[in-house]
Amino acid sequence: MNILKKAVLQVEIMIEGCGYEHNAVTLTTKNDTNLCVYENGILMQASFGGRTADFVTDVPTHATTKPSFMFTAPLTKRPQQSAAAAIINVLTGFLCISRKLHACSPEHHEICIRELQQKIGDKTLYCAGTLSCIRQSFQNQITDDIKAADLILVSGDGLLGEEGERVGDAFIPESDTEILFIGPSSSGVSSTLHCEHFCPYGRS
Repeated sequence: MNILKKAVLQVEIMIEGCGYEHNAVTLTTKNDTNLCVYENGILMQASFGGRTADFVTDVPTHATTKPSFMFTAPLTKRPQQSAAAAIINVLTGFLCISRKLHACSPEHHEICIRELQQKIGDKTLYCAGTLSCIRQSFQNQITDDIKAADLILVSGDGLLGEEGERVGDAFIPESDTEILFIGPSSSGVSSTLHCEHFCPYGRS
């Protein structure tokens, strides 16, 4: 099952009976070049209950919808998946479960990469998502076999499509598989599934 769908199921349980599932959530795009260093695409912003949260994707959506759409939609297409991820980000921000809702400023990029390098060390990596700077910096440590990795790095676009399926299959809470969600776009899913998240300078 796609890792995003697993998160949606948890969100449905989490807000059951609260009425939040019927409140409006607005999805828009922003011409913002201040993106996370680990993310590539167009910034889509979700607004709910006075809070906003970002999700960077190549298939943004403009819409006003409700969180309940996620619970019945098949979520098999990337635009739907991107919308669901953005909604999860803003819902977890609204509920104060996640606090990394927006990218840090570019002045933090260099130190963020250095801290990630220290965290990764010499581990063998599988990159779920574009993660261009990671693939460049750690090219000798990256494997194309997710089962052979010591650490699976998951960016926002790594939640979508076939990559999201691979991560979902690898995500077994009682297993020893180490998964690290990275950047603000993955913050909602990681907090919903109680996974480790790396975004030390992201903004609330």
